[in-house]
Amino acid sequence: MKLKEYADQIAKLAKDYPNVDVCYSIDDEGNEFRPVYYHAAVGMWVSNEFYPKAEAKQIEGSFINAVCIN
Repeated sequence: MKLKEYADQIAKLAKDYPNVDVCYSIDDEGNEFRPVYYHAAVGMWVSNEFYPKAEAKQIEGSFINAVCIN
């Protein structure tokens, strides 16, 4: 999913439900849900590793290619 698509969906939900809590599923089967505590962070995602922007800048040839939402 691209950020624009995600942001559009979140904007629609925020308009209708501005004061609800935000949670996430710990796995793809929905076995447990937990609250979201952190703001989204931009960075580099490569080989299932995420490097926040500050760390990515220190890696030669790095590029920003993802937003981590939790």
